[in-house]
Amino acid sequence: MKRLACLGILCASVVGCYQGIDFELEEQASEGEAGPADEGEPSDTDGGEEGSEPSTSAFSPVSRLTDRQWRRTVAAAFERDESELDGVVLPADSTDGIFLTNAVDELGTFDDYISASEAAGALLAPGLVDACDWLGDTHGCVVAELAGPMTVLLHRPPSSAQLDAVTAMMLDAIMRGQPVEQVVGAGLSRALLDPLFLFRVEVPGEFYGDSVYELDSQDLAARLSLAITDGPPDAQLYAAGQDQSLLVPTLLEGEVDRILALPGAREMIWRFVRSWLGVRNEGGPLAEAMEKETRLFVESILYDDAVPLGELFTANYSYIDASLAELYGVPAPAVDWERYEFPADAQRMGVLTHASFLSSNGAHERDLAWIFRGRIVVERLFCLPMPDPPPGAVEMADEVPVRETDPVCGACHGTLDPVGRLFHAYDSHGALFEGEEVEEVEGALETGSDIDGTYTNVLELNAAMVESGTVDHCFTKMWFQFLVDRKPTGQDLTSVDEALLVLSQTRSTRQMLATLLTSTAMTKVYIEDYQAP
Repeated sequence: MKRLACLGILCASVVGCYQGIDFELEEQASEGEAGPADEGEPSDTDGGEEGSEPSTSAFSPVSRLTDRQWRRTVAAAFERDESELDGVVLPADSTDGIFLTNAVDELGTFDDYISASEAAGALLAPGLVDACDWLGDTHGCVVAELAGPMTVLLHRPPSSAQLDAVTAMMLDAIMRGQPVEQVVGAGLSRALLDPLFLFRVEVPGEFYGDSVYELDSQDLAARLSLAITDGPPDAQLYAAGQDQSLLVPTLLEGEVDRILALPGAREMIWRFVRSWLGVRNEGGPLAEAMEKETRLFVESILYDDAVPLGELFTANYSYIDASLAELYGVPAPAVDWERYEFPADAQRMGVLTHASFLSSNGAHERDLAWIFRGRIVVERLFCLPMPDPPPGAVEMADEVPVRETDPVCGACHGTLDPVGRLFHAYDSHGALFEGEEVEEVEGALETGSDIDGTYTNVLELNAAMVESGTVDHCFTKMWFQFLVDRKPTGQDLTSVDEALLVLSQTRSTRQMLATLLTSTAMTKVYIEDYQAP
């Protein structure tokens, strides 16, 4: 597990003129510890025997802010529009194979961060030049004008040492005869280089037992806000973090319910679904319409307590415009983007028959599209991990008569192809194949779970998934992975099980999310061999 060996102004090293910043990492790995990039898929037995305490095997990662989180936080701190930061180039984000996360990547070179902070400082400085006498009372101006924005960046008031570091950078610029705008830019760049801003470094609170610590209330506020809105806490959540009320379970639950009712929660749902189902927007009016359909559809189901999760797979309605109606071969809607019920013969039922999903995972010849569509379903709806294909696998596909029974290919394709074959009726754009009568096919699923059976099309599979505990469990684990930046293992499985129980009882995604966001996995921090400073 990568850990910051030295943080911000606590460090004694100096990198160029950027005093007190050290991005050196050390490896802290214990026997049997698995990081987010290499840990295996959890099983129901990961927590040990029934009645025993589950093992702690997932330590909280130190994660770099994503590009979106960085921009939203800086824009909020300085009360600017995010578009004003378009000229800032940040190190590329990483993924865990499904979701965007920088808990698994290398941190990049120090120059990447210097360049980004200097560019941002230069963009922000003109708006602050006339706010104070920066040359005559540098430290006083830092306290008066930058302490507030730094509070947003750091999720807590800056320490005197952090303010001093910014002042020192500005005084150095003054001594070198730089004009006031560059002096202010230097101070801003130093504030934006604070590792406690760039990285989600979470401070342990009260010891909870077995390498588990109560998460500091201020960091909990930031963790919740970044998970839900990709930005810093709003005023109410920030205040709850400052006065420690988030450590009171009933108050935490109320605050989570409030945040889940904000517009940012709708954006979160779309970010999750887009990554979970591998939906990509290739550009152009039709692709934009495909994405809009799926976004409106999933938000109407997953955001609404009154709509059961099962409608995600079985709804005979969606939200389309005339261009999608033409693609789907159905009559145009009376009003674009209003709820539209499909004709009985349209072969449209649920999100897996949306053009956004089908085109994103089927831009291949018919036979090969089975593989890509099947893999998404198997890995992300059933949580059955598949190994990466061997080099030259696409070329090999034409040489293997029956992939499912081939001694080499069958180990994976025996599971993937029966699922993918159920999408046989849909072309690479998500339309029904034209000018032919689509032959009926069968897909026999043998996964050792409650989804096993023989199906003739994806509509039958959709209906079965509504009743599947396997799909519910996988859906909950996917949300955990998205929110917490790691796959669930060890003690995490208790949080997953609690959320799964709520989902099975209520069929409400929002209530399941509220349970995850108030669970031990979200409110505690797991640190191996932590020593308080």
